[in-house]
Amino acid sequence: MAAAAGPHRNWTAIISGAWLRPRAQPRFLAYCASIATVAVATLVAAIAYDMGLRHVSAVLLLAVTLNAILWGLAPSLLSAAICAGIEAYLFYAPIYDFRVYAADDVVDLIVFSIVAVIVSDLVVQLRRHVGEAEHREAATARLQAFSRALSGIADADELYLAVIEHLEEATGRTVLLFLPDRDVLLPIGARMHDGMAPAPLVDRTQALWRERETGAGDDSAVFGDWRLHLLRTWRGPVAVLAIEGAIKADSDAYLGSLLNQAAIAVERTLLARAIEDSRVSEARDRLHEALINSVSHSLQTPLAVIIGSATSLQGLPGSRAGAAEADLVASIREEAERLERFVGKILQMTRIRAGAIAPKLELVELPDIINSALRRMRRALEAHPVTVVLPRDLPMLRLDLFLMEEALANLLENAAKYSPRGAPIVVRVAIEGATLVIDVADRGPGVAPDSLPRLFDPFFRAGAPDQSPPGTGLGLAICRAFVEANGGQVAVESASAGSGAIFRIRLPLPEDAVAESAAADLRENPDD
Repeated sequence: MAAAAGPHRNWTAIISGAWLRPRAQPRFLAYCASIATVAVATLVAAIAYDMGLRHVSAVLLLAVTLNAILWGLAPSLLSAAICAGIEAYLFYAPIYDFRVYAADDVVDLIVFSIVAVIVSDLVVQLRRHVGEAEHREAATARLQAFSRALSGIADADELYLAVIEHLEEATGRTVLLFLPDRDVLLPIGARMHDGMAPAPLVDRTQALWRERETGAGDDSAVFGDWRLHLLRTWRGPVAVLAIEGAIKADSDAYLGSLLNQAAIAVERTLLARAIEDSRVSEARDRLHEALINSVSHSLQTPLAVIIGSATSLQGLPGSRAGAAEADLVASIREEAERLERFVGKILQMTRIRAGAIAPKLELVELPDIINSALRRMRRALEAHPVTVVLPRDLPMLRLDLFLMEEALANLLENAAKYSPRGAPIVVRVAIEGATLVIDVADRGPGVAPDSLPRLFDPFFRAGAPDQSPPGTGLGLAICRAFVEANGGQVAVESASAGSGAIFRIRLPLPEDAVAESAAADLRENPDD
């Protein structure tokens, strides 16, 4: 079996073109071997010449071709020159003389030289193409093996180390992988001492990451002895790879493919982590809402009893209770009502998150909504003068009366809570085209710029916790949900610290109201 396997492998190598592989030999040995090949070919040509073959160029050309295949262009050209000389000296008349007199012999010698040079060049190019094809095939096989190895790793840390180790094996250099963790990049390396990377390298990597997040800069950079490469997929950048030392130019294409594979693998782990975090967060939110909903419903009944009892105590005729007892009863009622509003807001927020808001739209008068909200908040607003500015001929709106009253009441309560005692609160209504605008302006501390995007998030409260008035952080979130349920929008403006804030509600006007408003403007301004 072993004897049969050898010839089979040889024929397979010949058929597959393996015999054209470049052979790395010392130049001196290559030239000696080419001369030896020419000597053998000359002996064969001499035997054939003695047997009557007058044109032995094909035999010598075969030697030139073999030398090109085995040793390269220079030894092949040397053998072609030697063969041309041997042919002129031994096989063309006059024999043993380099001079050639016959015209057909001269033509034969010239054609032989040209064909030998062309064949040598073509064979060498073929050798180079075979070498490049084998190199690409080997690189493709390594990439496939790398991809299969990464796809079989589930643990994120193990995958990162596998990426680093494979890149170090492919490049022969030290490799560091920088992964995003909140606002920083954390380095990972196979041979990092004490888990530390050079501080300047970390800073430069962080700068490259920030540049690409803002759309500036390149995906690669050079920092000292390190080459930095941004790993990205179609979703965007996922990590930064640092390679110490220079890489061969012919390795750039293969390295680029490796980096693409590494980027996909890193993104897979980041997506898996994001999915897991989202699942845990969703489960936590469900448990949190279920607990709050259960507690809130359980509190409603005792709160109603406490408020009712306190109200009854305050209204008893001929009560002999003293002033202290009356103040205590009033405090009990006030705090119970505040707790009732707190529980009500939590239940409203639960309804919002459950998608249970179904507005009942009907034609309503906006002044009625504003007056109702002011009456509900009269105790919170008793220390603030409130000014309401309404335009003439205010049209009726198609809104849910309860939802809009609750939204406006939350804005008034927020304004009263954050404004100093005695500071005015202004409610201003205006019509801008097909939109009704309601502004609630206060004279409070205003809103910091970094808090503006999150001001309407549930449970978010601007400012330091020890400096903010008591509250749940749900009022503005409920306001936004109720306004959006009515097809409107709510936003906040705050010029600077200490200048107060303006909460602006925009509501769409009914089509007939828009047409009527346009006609009224035309009557008032006929020349426009």
